[in-house]
Amino acid sequence: MKRNRRRLCVAITSVLVMFFSSGLLWAQDGDLVLRSKLALPELIQEVLARNPELVAARKQWEAATNRIAQARSLDDPILSVQLWNVPQPFKATQADNTIFGLSQNLPFPGKLALKGDVASRSAEMSEQSVRAKERELVARLSRPTTICFSRRRPS
Repeated sequence: MKRNRRRLCVAITSVLVMFFSSGLLWAQDGDLVLRSKLALPELIQEVLARNPELVAARKQWEAATNRIAQARSLDDPILSVQLWNVPQPFKATQADNTIFGLSQNLPFPGKLALKGDVASRSAEMSEQSVRAKERELVARLSRPTTICFSRRRPS
């Protein structure tokens, strides 16, 4: 009686193991069918929108583009105040000499335009890097690949 129960338990367990393992194989086949139904243009749009390397390259391009205006602008002006012979209790109205100053650094003519040109060339190089990365990703995605699946039979 005990042997029959053990045999029955072993038989039920082996049937359940085979059932669940075949279910996993069917699930893998279903994933394979879903993968084959994906359209290439949709995949390309998704890769171009979400690839982290491409997003980082676009951010670098944006930063390089923003540097153009900074390179073409003048330095900040400097405002200064000098108080000479200030009395003991600090009051600016009682100082003997008060000197106010405003200064601005002016570069040699043509320097700002050259700095702007260098910054714009750098931005163009960043843009070309983004375009090259996009082409590389599309080429990698478009390249046909072979996927080999090996099925193991449950033992």
